[in-house]
Amino acid sequence: MTDLAGQVNIGLATIDDGITFPAYVIDSKRPALAHIRDLAALSGVDAYTDSDGKLVFQAFTAGNIVHDVDYAKQILALEVDRWAGTDVAVKAWGESPTGTAGADAWGWLIKDFSSSAGTAGSGTPVFVLERSALRTADAAATAASAALRDLERRAVRGRVVMPGRAEVKLGDAVRLRDVPIDGFDDTYQVRRVVHRVTKDAGFTTVVSFAAIPSEVLA
Repeated sequence: MTDLAGQVNIGLATIDDGITFPAYVIDSKRPALAHIRDLAALSGVDAYTDSDGKLVFQAFTAGNIVHDVDYAKQILALEVDRWAGTDVAVKAWGESPTGTAGADAWGWLIKDFSSSAGTAGSGTPVFVLERSALRTADAAATAASAALRDLERRAVRGRVVMPGRAEVKLGDAVRLRDVPIDGFDDTYQVRRVVHRVTKDAGFTTVVSFAAIPSEVLA
């Protein structure tokens, strides 16, 4: 990741270790941002630029800062969607025999995938993750867990409009309080932040948020 960011002259902030790939092809058909997003999705980390324009490649935990957002006090508008279909499982496979034949075998195709399966979750249905970059069992396990967490984030997604709060940033969390609907008072991951200044509304902050997977909270 450090090398990829350097090639496109992006400064670095916090960079977590992702999957160790025996080989990963960077092609010119897609921009560097697309490759960074793919690597982040497979490794289970968030990728974004901070307020200084530097790349953050970091797994979300409890939130750098948790911002309290009280209904009828700091909420101008609130939209929340629930999705009940998050009790699922994800399965992925490492596609090479590097575990038994060594790192130089990364380009080979394994005959029996049973020993290189990576699974996460125990529900149904089972989602199959197929990515040619996943060459090892460890990579498959990491990618399966990352995909499951991404699906669990969809359990609750929403959008809140507040009087301007410039302190809210990506990597943070918001804690909704006193919402007059059962089950919505909780802490959520900030997924998108838009600050606006208009003549009619003044300074407002729009935060898109998502559920925090139980594995992250554990």
